[in-house]
Amino acid sequence: MSNGNIDATKRNINLDVLRIIMAFFVVCIHSVFPFKTEVTPIIDIAVPVFFMLSGWFFQPRNLEEQGAKLRNVLKSIVIIYFQATVLYLVWRMPMYMFTNLPFEASWRDLLTCENTFGAHLWYLHCYIYALLVLYLLTSLKLNLNKLSICLLISCMMLYAGMLSSYNIIEPGLGIRRVFFIAIGFFLMGKSIRYLKDKTWFSLFTIMILFMGSALFVIEYIYDLRQYIAKYAYLTSTYFLAIGLMSLFAKLPEIKNSLVWNYLAKIGCKNSLHIYIVHWIFIDLLSFFARFTGVIFIQDYCTPIIAFVLSLYTSQLYILVKGRLFQHS
Repeated sequence: MSNGNIDATKRNINLDVLRIIMAFFVVCIHSVFPFKTEVTPIIDIAVPVFFMLSGWFFQPRNLEEQGAKLRNVLKSIVIIYFQATVLYLVWRMPMYMFTNLPFEASWRDLLTCENTFGAHLWYLHCYIYALLVLYLLTSLKLNLNKLSICLLISCMMLYAGMLSSYNIIEPGLGIRRVFFIAIGFFLMGKSIRYLKDKTWFSLFTIMILFMGSALFVIEYIYDLRQYIAKYAYLTSTYFLAIGLMSLFAKLPEIKNSLVWNYLAKIGCKNSLHIYIVHWIFIDLLSFFARFTGVIFIQDYCTPIIAFVLSLYTSQLYILVKGRLFQHS
């Protein structure tokens, strides 16, 4: 199925709002707060949703444009990943030198998508490998614009990801991240864009959200988290991520709401910056709590404070960058 009737330049403001919600979830994942263990399957949907959003907005018109777009995206992500790594290298090295924080770097990080200086940067590392794989498939003339191909590969990858979470198959962390998470959810995002106008899609969305919610309750009651592999997602996370992405894609756009439009604006412009810099503010809040004894801030306020500071830092970066380019 071709995407010739899809306008790749048209933005859905609901999805930009979803971006900023997921950016907040990312901050929550790396913060300490009450009941975090209980809500982890919910906030863990952040990275899967970000990959689906990338797939949603990746809409080349033909095979040639598919290769060109993959090259451009790959170039951009490599630059961002390098800049983010340098940022955390500068930030973390003094901490490694003057504190007892362990410093462990290994060539295996290349295989597991780890980053020595910023653990959360695995997302970008993993995305680079996923884009390389998709580019290889493009060079083999595999047209990712065909719904059947997208949906088949996506479902296979995500099902394998669920199996690997419980060590039913053990592919290794890097393979799970690149193939079962990044590529699986990326192609699911493309598939959702193709399917969202089908008459049955609303019912599908409700069913997926219901299944995700039911699994969330079952996993909590039986404490299934103790059985999953390290850095793996519970099954409810897979369903909730797909369900929420489908819901925001299907909802009518709320274009007359100032709040909704503002959230969409910062979601579009600031979500990636928030993802990159938030760990610095989490570190600062942790240091503040440690040296002042004000544990309340670390235990209860870290996600909100780190998110707000990251947002303002992003706004400042955009403002300064705009003025520099304006005068250059």
